[in-house]
Amino acid sequence: MPNATFAVKQLRQILQDYNYWSESESDSPLKVTRSKTMLSKEDILSRDAAMRKAITANTNYTIPERTIVWKTLDETFKPLIAQSMLKLVTANEAMEKGFCELEVLEIAIEPLEFLVQIYSVFKELSLAKVAYVFDGKKGRDEGECYTGLFLIGDTDDSEIIVASTLLTQT
Repeated sequence: MPNATFAVKQLRQILQDYNYWSESESDSPLKVTRSKTMLSKEDILSRDAAMRKAITANTNYTIPERTIVWKTLDETFKPLIAQSMLKLVTANEAMEKGFCELEVLEIAIEPLEFLVQIYSVFKELSLAKVAYVFDGKKGRDEGECYTGLFLIGDTDDSEIIVASTLLTQT
């Protein structure tokens, strides 16, 4: 298990190369932070609220009632990686049939590489988990289009690494 400095350095290097979470319909770059204490439900909701307030220009914005849904790394990453693999296979088939050039594979490889690398870093951390923060008061059709994403893991020097972003999902 890596220490906090090494884990953060690894994550930031990955994010310099590519930083787009495929579950979002807009640019939702991950931001990496450290914490000396494990994040409570209230801490996660507070961080989520800050991201929601920052993204809206409405000064009268009211944070909706929200629900945290916890997932394992595998529950989160396996479907995303499978989806990226399918895009790569499709791009490869199109290239082999002459419908596109070899360069199109880069477009399919980058998100796959990103997901596998992020997964690998968090898999090395203990107590790694994923929190999705949904608008819990309304259904998807009536609620907000924002979902908070928090990748959380504990290092061997007892620091908490958090990679977070606000996804746009309509």
